[in-house]
Amino acid sequence: MDLAIAKADTPITPAISSKEMVGSLTAPAPDNPEAVTQAVTPEQTTTASESIEENHLAKMNLEEDNKPLSEIFDNVPLLSTKRTIDELLDAGTSSGPGSAAGNKVLRDDTPDTKLALSESSQNKSMVPLAPAIEVPVETEPDPFPKKSDNEFRKIEIPAITIINPDGTAGQDFKTLDAACAAADDGSIIELGFTGIRKEAPIHINNKRVRIRAAKDRKPILLFESVEEPAEGFQTHMIQIANGSLELFELGIMVDVKDLNTDSWAIFSLKNAHDIRLHQVTVTCANTTSQQVSIFEMNEPINQGLNDDSMMGKRQVKESTFVEIVNSVLRCDGHAFSIRETAPTRLEITNSALMIAQSLIELTGCSNKPVEGDHLELVLNHSTFVLGKGLSVMDSGAIPRELIPLHVSARNNVFFSRSNAPFVMMKGNTNENDFRQKLLTWRGSNNYFDRFGTFWTIQSQQGTTGALSMDALDWKDIWGLSADVNSYQMEIPWVADRQKLINALCSELQPAQLQFTQPTDGSPTITAIDRTNAGADLVTLPELPRVIKAPRTE
Repeated sequence: MDLAIAKADTPITPAISSKEMVGSLTAPAPDNPEAVTQAVTPEQTTTASESIEENHLAKMNLEEDNKPLSEIFDNVPLLSTKRTIDELLDAGTSSGPGSAAGNKVLRDDTPDTKLALSESSQNKSMVPLAPAIEVPVETEPDPFPKKSDNEFRKIEIPAITIINPDGTAGQDFKTLDAACAAADDGSIIELGFTGIRKEAPIHINNKRVRIRAAKDRKPILLFESVEEPAEGFQTHMIQIANGSLELFELGIMVDVKDLNTDSWAIFSLKNAHDIRLHQVTVTCANTTSQQVSIFEMNEPINQGLNDDSMMGKRQVKESTFVEIVNSVLRCDGHAFSIRETAPTRLEITNSALMIAQSLIELTGCSNKPVEGDHLELVLNHSTFVLGKGLSVMDSGAIPRELIPLHVSARNNVFFSRSNAPFVMMKGNTNENDFRQKLLTWRGSNNYFDRFGTFWTIQSQQGTTGALSMDALDWKDIWGLSADVNSYQMEIPWVADRQKLINALCSELQPAQLQFTQPTDGSPTITAIDRTNAGADLVTLPELPRVIKAPRTE
């Protein structure tokens, strides 16, 4: 590059080529007639450059120390323009309408800005560099990642999912009642949580639904009464009308509150078809004076609104089937409260039931049962702790119609918590009808502990008063073929017998129902298949350890 040496005290005028420009430290005066141009050698060029630099260092005098970066170059003229750096910073990199409002790197003067030293050997100045491009650092995934708050919040909200009848996954719901309302006929509702979850009463209407635990989950449903406008408190937790319900591998809990209502029930059945409980635990705690039952069966819906009902005839409906298998039921009340005369079949297999009142409370209704209809009770390999015996049948002062009870029992153990008879009949019904029409028994390999009286009849139409029958009378009535290998005996329970008598049924544990074989010469407590009579406690589901769910804020 060729340079021209100017006379003393005159600014250097650059020789501009087509590819680069070099200017003076001060703004040049264009077309200066006093500028004289001469050819020089390279050595002279170097000497001239150093001289120029020395002459103008005093003019720059930046005094950089203790100054913000944005003020260092405010008034220094550029070599290639008339404008100062400060003016360029304020104006942007271009003069167009879309230019940026100033140089952000210099104006911000952030601590992260990197500076480079100038090439000057006399006075080093700091020139800001453009910010480095951030390159993401590749790191190996954490083998133990920490869960965020959102992930934990998702876990805290248990999943309730519908599986459609075709097997495809359906919608998720926050409440079981909403899932039951949205489920189609034949759907499965899967509970994907472990532990206790509070739920409002649910309704199953005109469809078949299965509710089950998801894989490796142990859900417990704690139902609580809800007050409805113009209806009051709902005290029937699972209401089934013209539908069917199956429960698998879950727990149900109800803590009865003193709401001054007529009755409480976990399952309320009206025209229900099939109700099945497999590997289910049910606990109903009641310390109030209100009546409570696990199953309540009422008259058909709209009963009494047609001519047949006015004539005392029952509407034709499908029979109800209730199956309980490998389950544990505890209730400070009745197990079944039946207030209708429709045909029903109850099957209990390999289960433990601890009931403070009777297994079946039969109160009937005004509708006369169809000839041949009956309530069938089938008991097999189960253990029963009962406060008021197997059944209490009450026709009332104003006679109500009762459906006949047919019992088939094999390989069971019955323990009484009181002096109540095994079967109790009372009300304004003829004594002969009580004895000959309302009860049928067939049993084998059953064992009775603390039942002094087996059958008591208190008819308001009789003149002889109450009629009571003991174990021998019971056998004589049914005959040897109808009652085989049944014994009244003191069973050697492993637990304290007094706890079985005095403790709340809702607090008893299946482990307290273990017994040993007699060593005093009494008959062995064995079933037809040579196993122990009663429930196989090892196969029963585990009960929740608490009756009340923890409070959530």
